[in-house]
Amino acid sequence: GQFRRLGNQYFLVQSIVMVIGDYTDLYPTPIESWSMMATLLFVVGLSMIFDGRDDYFRHKKDYESNQTMATCITKDASTGAISETQQPVCKFQVGDIVLVYNGQQFPADLMLLTSSELDGNCYVETANIDGETNLKLRIGKKELSDFLQDGKLGDQVVAMERVINTDMKVVADAPNDSINSFTATATIDGKNYPMDSSQFLHRGSVLRNTNWAIGLSVYTGHQTKIALNSADPPVKRSTIDKIVDRMLYIVVFAQIILVSAATIGYVIATSSMIYFKDDLGYYSTWYLIPKGKSAEGFIFPSWLAYWFSYFILFNNFVPINLYVTLDIINLLQGLFINSDLAMYSEDSDTPSNCRASNLCQDIGMVEYIFSDKTGTLTQNVMKLKKIAIGKDMYGNEEGLDFNDESLSKLLQTGESKQAEDFMVILAVAHTVVTDKQGVYQAESPDEAALVDGASIAGIKFVGRRGEVVEIKCEWETKSREYVIEAINSFNSKRKRMSVVVRRSDGSRVLMIKGADNVIFDRQESKGEKKIINSHLDTYAQKGLRTLLVGQREITEEEFKIWKKKYDKACAAIGKQRKTLLAEVAEEIEKDINILGVTAIEDKLQDGVEHTISNLADAGIKLWVLTGDKVETAINIGYSCKVLVPGMKLVLLVETSPDQINFRLENLVCQLRQIQADGKDVKTGQAEIGPIHLKNMALIIHGKTLEHIMSHSIRKDMLLELAIACKVVLACRVSPLQKSKMVELVRLGIKPEPITLAIGDGANDVT
Repeated sequence: GQFRRLGNQYFLVQSIVMVIGDYTDLYPTPIESWSMMATLLFVVGLSMIFDGRDDYFRHKKDYESNQTMATCITKDASTGAISETQQPVCKFQVGDIVLVYNGQQFPADLMLLTSSELDGNCYVETANIDGETNLKLRIGKKELSDFLQDGKLGDQVVAMERVINTDMKVVADAPNDSINSFTATATIDGKNYPMDSSQFLHRGSVLRNTNWAIGLSVYTGHQTKIALNSADPPVKRSTIDKIVDRMLYIVVFAQIILVSAATIGYVIATSSMIYFKDDLGYYSTWYLIPKGKSAEGFIFPSWLAYWFSYFILFNNFVPINLYVTLDIINLLQGLFINSDLAMYSEDSDTPSNCRASNLCQDIGMVEYIFSDKTGTLTQNVMKLKKIAIGKDMYGNEEGLDFNDESLSKLLQTGESKQAEDFMVILAVAHTVVTDKQGVYQAESPDEAALVDGASIAGIKFVGRRGEVVEIKCEWETKSREYVIEAINSFNSKRKRMSVVVRRSDGSRVLMIKGADNVIFDRQESKGEKKIINSHLDTYAQKGLRTLLVGQREITEEEFKIWKKKYDKACAAIGKQRKTLLAEVAEEIEKDINILGVTAIEDKLQDGVEHTISNLADAGIKLWVLTGDKVETAINIGYSCKVLVPGMKLVLLVETSPDQINFRLENLVCQLRQIQADGKDVKTGQAEIGPIHLKNMALIIHGKTLEHIMSHSIRKDMLLELAIACKVVLACRVSPLQKSKMVELVRLGIKPEPITLAIGDGANDVT
C-alpha cells in the first residue's frame, strides 16, 4: 500500500537508477545508491509501522472475538451422556447444537429451535450489527418448540436431551450476504417446519431477557452473514495525499526539464573543450563522476549518461521525508481527537475514536453532508402525541404522555365503535412483546409508542402467548383475546404492516397501519380523504410523524383461499419466499376502511440547531434524506435550522412523468438564465429569481426521484439544480435511493467532493 503514493514510487525509481549506475558502466552515479535505498526503506518502514498499528488493533479485536468461548451441546459416543462443552467461536461447525445464555453473544449464525420462553421465542439485541439498541423479537416455531421441550416449558435439561437425540434434517439457503433474509425447512419424522428470518439469530447479536436459547448452527466463520457483508478495510487515501501526488507530477516534470537543460548545457560546454584534471587530480566535472571512475568509457552516449547523472543529482527536488511528516501529523491529530473531552459522551460513557488517522484532515474539507433525520437529527425517542378519528382530534400535545379524558370517556361509554376499533388496532396489530417486568420491547420505537399510547387511553396490551394477543380494557372485567393468524411484515419498500386477526366470536379482520401514500392507494372509499388530509397537514406542520390506521372485514371463504396461498408462500425456499409473501399481502391489503391518523413526536438531538447553523456558516451543504412525508420534513427542517426563514423552497414533488419532466426542465431553464445574465426568466412564471440563487432549498419526493434517477439526462439536470441550492430535503426515500443520492454527487461533480454520509442504523445502509 505504501507505493500507492507517487513520492515513494519516485524514490524507488531513483534507487533503481542509482543501483544500475553503481554496478554497471551504463552511466555515472554521483550519489551512492545505498544512501537513497536506506533512506527509502526507513521512510517506507516508518509509514508501514503507522499503518501496521491500525491493523494490529483490528487483528487483535478479531483474535479476541474468535477466541471467545461459547457453549456447544454434545453427546458422548460411548456413554451417551449429554453435556455442555465450552469451545472457541472459531471451532464451531455447521450442524452444531449451540446453547446460549442471557447476555451472551451468538457464536455463529443460528436457526432458533427453542428457548426458555413461551413457544420458543427470544429477544435479541443487534447493536453490534446495525447499531440499533432496541430489542428484537425472534419468534420460535411453536410446534417445533413444544416437540423439543416435550411439554415441559422452560426445562433446559429436557430440551437439551430432546434436541441432541432428535433426527433432524435441515435444508437452508446457501451462504449469502443478504443480512435480513433467511429461509430453511427443518424436517423431523417426515414433518416439515418452514423457517424464515423470524427464527434467524445473527452471529454477534446478544441474547437478552431470555434465560437460555438453543439453536442449530447453519453458517459459521467466513460464511456467516456478517462476515460476508464485511470486507477488508479499503485503503482510503486522504485528499492531502491526492493533492500532493498531483503536485509531484508538476515537480517531477520541472525536474526533468531542468535535468534536460543541464545536460544540454553540459554537452555544449564539453564540445568546445577537453576534460582536464586540476592539480589535485580531480576532473573539472567531479560532482558528476564517482570516485575512482573515469569521465569516459560509459556504454550510454555521453549526453544520455550525464542526463541520468543530473537526474540522480537533482533527486532532492522531492523531499523524501514528505510523507513521514504527514503521517506523524496525522497520528498526532488522531491522538488529539481521541483525547478531546468536548467529543466525549457522558450519557453512554463513549469517547471519540479515530479509526483511520490518515483521514483526519479530510474532516475539515467536507463539502456535502448527507444525513438521515430519525435517530440522527432526532433522538429516536418516540411519544404518541395526537390522534385523529373521523373528524375529531385527540391528545395532549404539551404533556409528556398521550392523554385525553374525552377520548377515554368515549371509549368507556362505547359511544364510538370507530374509536374503539382504532385503539384496538394500536394494541393488537404489532410485534411488540412484554419482558418479565412487563416492559414493552419493540422492533421499532414507533410501535412501542403506539402500544404505550393505547395503554394510556385505557386499552392495554398485556402480552402474547404464541399467536394469542391479550389486551385489557379498563372498563371491562375480563381480558380480550385475539388470535394472530397471519402477519404481513413492514419493510422500507412496503411502508406498511398488517395482521389478519380472529376475534373471539370467530370473525376475522385485517388490521393495517402505514404511510399515508400507500394506505390511500388501497382505500375503499375516497370520501374521507379530504378530512384525513387536513389532519395529516395539521400534524405535519407541527413536525409530527404520521401513520394511517385502517381495517377490513374478511369473510370465511376469502380467508380460506388466501390462507392457502399465504402458507404456500411461507413454505417457499430462498428469495422466492419474500416475493411470494409480498404478492400474497398485496391481495388482501385492499378496500381499506381508514379509521384515523396517529401523530408521533420525535425530539431533536441536543444542540442540533447550533451544529447545523455552524455547518451552514462554514459553507457546508446539508442534504437531509428521510422517509417522512414532505410537510413533516419541512417543519422538522425549520425546527432544527436546516431551513431558515427567508429561504426559497423549491418543490419537486410531482408524480406523473410528464409533470416531472416539465417541472424539472422549467426550473433548470430558469436557473441557467439567471446564472447567465442575472435576470429573471422573461417568459412564463419565474419561480427562481437572482435574490434566491444563494439561498434556496430543494424539496424532492421519493416517487419523483425514482423517475428522475432512471434517466441520465434528468439526473444531470437534477444535480445541476441541487448543487445550486444551499439545502436539499429528500422525502419518502428508501435506503437504496439514499445511496443513489450520495453517488449522484460523488460521481457527478468534478473534482470529486469530499462527502460525509450519516445514519443511525441498518435502514440507512444499502
